[in-house]
Amino acid sequence: MGILTPNYLAYEYRKCGNPFDDWNYDLNRSFLGSTNGSITQRIDNRLVEDILPRADLTLALHSGGNNIYVCPRVIVPIKDEKHLELAKAMGSHWSLIARPAGERANITTNYAGPCIELGIPELTVELGGANKRLPEEDEKDVNTFQNSVLSVMKHYGMLDENAEYADEITIVDYEPLRNTHGGLIQYAPECQLNSKVKKDTLLMIIVDIFGNKAEEARAPYDMIILSVPAQPYLPNGGAQIMTIGEITELIKR
Repeated sequence: MGILTPNYLAYEYRKCGNPFDDWNYDLNRSFLGSTNGSITQRIDNRLVEDILPRADLTLALHSGGNNIYVCPRVIVPIKDEKHLELAKAMGSHWSLIARPAGERANITTNYAGPCIELGIPELTVELGGANKRLPEEDEKDVNTFQNSVLSVMKHYGMLDENAEYADEITIVDYEPLRNTHGGLIQYAPECQLNSKVKKDTLLMIIVDIFGNKAEEARAPYDMIILSVPAQPYLPNGGAQIMTIGEITELIKR
């Protein structure tokens, strides 16, 4: 069992990518990497060639990011029992499992791609985000991560203790919802993290600097809201308004 921080300079500088790279910046978007590319590409390549083939399973622990508010969730890359078992093994805190859909489906340039190719169970978790930066909240998240790793070790027999599991798990297919027009965000009352909303529910209104309505965002189907922007302004065209999930399954233990 090992914990690895391969992109250490990004970690030190609190960035998604290596601050000394000006190309192929994001470590989690440049797999399989390259032996003679940028710093980030070379790190990716060594991970794929030297480290992942030795792994029995992998956990990618993400903290949401500074630009979004997120609700905790486990992300499995594909519909496969090995990945689902690993997600369930994360423990009682994790009651929401998401699978990529729409434009998020079949992305192989992130960390999950080579894991799928190698047949290694993999998951990514989102916990934290801009809404969880206060010290007491951060401490809770650290404890959750620690307990989750221990739960996985118990489930797979690395520790001689009984694992705990969530009593109920909701599985969703998730994808981003994007805008056409930029402007300031006005959230509708129904737009709440981890809330269920019906198709066509008003989620937000985007207005220009004079308060004129530029665009409405409505739920494209019955869904759960998984993340919303932390900034009050959206750029023009193609920005991620929020991450949404369509409920596909409910599992009770």
